[in-house]
Amino acid sequence: MKRFCFLFFFLFIVVASFFCIPTAALQISRKTDGQILFRSKIREGESFSTVIRHSVHLTPVFENYEVNDKGLIVLTGTRLQDFGWGVPSAVSEDMELNDDFFDIRGMSKLFDSIPFRVRQINNPAFLFRNKQYYLLDLVPDGERIEITAKKTTLGVYIFLGGNIDAFSEIPSATERH
Repeated sequence: MKRFCFLFFFLFIVVASFFCIPTAALQISRKTDGQILFRSKIREGESFSTVIRHSVHLTPVFENYEVNDKGLIVLTGTRLQDFGWGVPSAVSEDMELNDDFFDIRGMSKLFDSIPFRVRQINNPAFLFRNKQYYLLDLVPDGERIEITAKKTTLGVYIFLGGNIDAFSEIPSATERH
C-alpha cells in the first residue's frame, strides 16, 4: 500500500509539473465558427510570416512577425517589391533593397491578434518553420481568420489537444501555388 501511495504521489507531481511549465501557442482559427485550423508551440522571438499577392501590382507582400515574452504578436517588418497603390510610400523604419525586394525592418507594432481576410485574388499563405500553408485550401474566399499567440502552460496546451495542423490533411496544402 505504501508503494502504491508513493507511486500515485510521484505521478501526481509529474503531471502537476506540466501545469507549471510556461509555453506559448501560435494559433489560426476561423472567425465564423472558431474552428482551430493550426496550433503549434512557439518560442519567444520565433518568427512567422503572412504573404499575399498584391491585387494591383501582382507581386508578393510579406508581413513578418514574432512572439514576445508577454505572448503578444510583434510586427517586425514588411517585404515588398513595389511602392505605390496600397503599399507604403513613406517609411520611417529602416529599409534596404535585397534581391529585388524592399525590406522594411525595425518595426515594432504589437497585436493581441491579427484579423486576416482570406481572398482568392491575393492567394494568402502563412509561413512557419520553413513551411508555407495556403489558406484557401481550408478557408472559403471572403472568410476571416484570426492569428493569435497565447501564453499558457504545457499541461493546458496538451489538455487542449496540443499541435493541430488541418493543412497536413490536404496533401497539396504546403506544396502548390
